[in-house]
Parts: sequence; structure tokens; C-alpha cells
Amino acid sequence: MTTLRANGIDLYCEINGVGASSLVLVHGSWDSHNDWDLVVPSLSRRFQVITYDRRGHSQSERPSGQGSVTEDVADLAALIEELRIAPAWVIGNSFGASISLRLALEQPELMRGLIVHEPPLFSLLEDDPAADELLIVLKQTIGSVVERIATGDHAGAAEHFVEIALGPGAWSEIPPDTSK
Repeated sequence: MTTLRANGIDLYCEINGVGASSLVLVHGSWDSHNDWDLVVPSLSRRFQVITYDRRGHSQSERPSGQGSVTEDVADLAALIEELRIAPAWVIGNSFGASISLRLALEQPELMRGLIVHEPPLFSLLEDDPAADELLIVLKQTIGSVVERIATGDHAGAAEHFVEIALGPGAWSEIPPDTSK
């Protein structure tokens, strides 16, 4: 466990394993490095595995104001450079996948390879008239979650997001955190 300065911000990260190749795991929005806890033990048998909390998430620095994908990409690049692990495998989930794809586009020399899972690439639908209604609903939905976060209702935002993403009643199906 460590905090390192990357792109002018303190990022919390964990490094497991000692393999010759490095894997950097990039979590989605409203999550943390802990999203990868189930896969890190297996992956770290063959690889050096780096998980980190993106800016504004969990144990990383929380700058004032809304961050941007550009900052997230720059943070990921700086993390790889600061740890001197380039080229690294990068694995991203959800918005972390979008960040990873953008890094591959902007600085491919930092990557050995890329694996992405469910990147929210809704902008690809913006020129498709058949998707207009879907995009309007999506923007309203995400906007309602962001509004709750802005007012400090983080628990309400999380519950609202889960209910939208996974369906009504999904929040009540999540088991309580018994690790504390």
C-alpha cells in the first residue's frame, strides 16, 4: 500500500506480485481499487498487479470540482511512468475502460496490451437518430445521480445508481459489508 504523486495529485495504489509483466487495473466510477480484490490474488501469481484509486475516489486525493476524463487519462499515464512499468498491460472496467482506451489512443507506448470491459461509449450513438431518446434518458439518469453527489447525498446517489443500472430492488439485494 502506498500513495504516490502522479500528475500533481496523490493517488493511493497497491502493488501485488512480482512478475516480469505489470498489469494496471483501472476501476469504474464511484468505485475503488477494491473492485479488483477477487482477481488480484490469482493475477499476482504471474504478474506485478497495480490497483489504484482514481482521483476523487476512495483513498486518493479529492480535488475540488468535477474531474475530467482528460485528468484521469493523464493520471493513469503518470502512474505508469512514475512506477517505471511501461509498457504495461492495462485492464479497465466501465468508465475505467474508457480511460484505458483513451490512453491507448494518446500514448500507446505506455501499453503492452489492453483489455476493456463495458466501456460506456455513448458518444458513439450521438449521430444516430434512433438513439436520441435513449441518450436523453441516459443523460437525465446520470444527471440525477450527479446531482445527489453534488448535494452530498453519496449514499442516496449510490442506491439510485444501482437501482437504475441493475433494476428496481437491486440495492436491497446487496449483502451488508461484514468486513468491518
